[in-house]
Amino acid sequence: KHRAALAVIQRGFNSRMAATVLPPPRRGILRDQLRGLLLSATSCSLECHAAAASKALPWISQTKQETNVVTVDASATAKARRPCRFTPAQLQHLSDEMLNLVQASRPSAGALRRRDEFVHALRRHLKVELPTCTLVPFGSAVNGLWIKGSDLDLNLEAPRVIERAESQRLLRRVGACIYRLTGERAEARLSARMPLLRWVPSQGNVPPCDITVNNSLAVANSHLVGAYVAADARVCTLAVGAKLWARSQGINDRSQGTLSSFALVLMMIHVLQTKRVLPSLQDLAVDLEQPPHDILGRDCRYCTDPAAIAAAVQRCPNALQFDKPSSLGAFL
Repeated sequence: KHRAALAVIQRGFNSRMAATVLPPPRRGILRDQLRGLLLSATSCSLECHAAAASKALPWISQTKQETNVVTVDASATAKARRPCRFTPAQLQHLSDEMLNLVQASRPSAGALRRRDEFVHALRRHLKVELPTCTLVPFGSAVNGLWIKGSDLDLNLEAPRVIERAESQRLLRRVGACIYRLTGERAEARLSARMPLLRWVPSQGNVPPCDITVNNSLAVANSHLVGAYVAADARVCTLAVGAKLWARSQGINDRSQGTLSSFALVLMMIHVLQTKRVLPSLQDLAVDLEQPPHDILGRDCRYCTDPAAIAAAVQRCPNALQFDKPSSLGAFL
């Protein structure tokens, strides 16, 4: 039944028409909501994004119950897609609320210090056990989007380690180092697509850690996002705001089939680029004739020159138009 329902959903999604489907499981409902959000993002103004986000996709819930069959109201969908208009005062109020929310989500200086001290201590222990390896953080710990409750992503750079079995053996040795350092055992998730070591400390002084081996592309992507965050202060606020909203809606867990924080941030950066507010740092690197930077067969080069990035941002046609306090609310 669920397969039949999902097939109907896919046909309705492709034609952008309302579909009659059997009630799917919770994961299917979340997938429908994400599809509705993506459809909305392609046809709505930025103001409509704010209304849709604040009401958690209201047109999804406007349904008719008929003999256990859910019918999505097409008129409600069309109505939700029409641009919503806000006054400057309302946009300013929304911007202020977002700034306050993001500020409240920031960890304390003490929490950041304890996080960094743990990374340094574990790095020292691993240098004795694995002298040729280097432990480097990535994810929100390096891109400027760290908030309370974030996990700590760590990558063990191991030269000449290619085989999956070798990575698994290294992770077991890292788990032994964590046990000697903390007295607690980490969970080895070695059958995952990317084998990892998951450690959730019993004390709240250190954040939960996910440790992988030679996850070089993720490290490069983290620094790329960090360059975008540094290019425009609004990127950080919007990205953290989107992350907090997705977390509150239960759609920010890749292990459950929903979007990861990295995917949400990429979508937000794409919106700013399509609105001609933010440049493409990858294209800028090509324009400046910077040499390719190959990682696992992919060209990962992007511009890192602050002066060149600032000049590119100023050249964006709409950069100055949205350069005002209420623009955060409009973008949301």
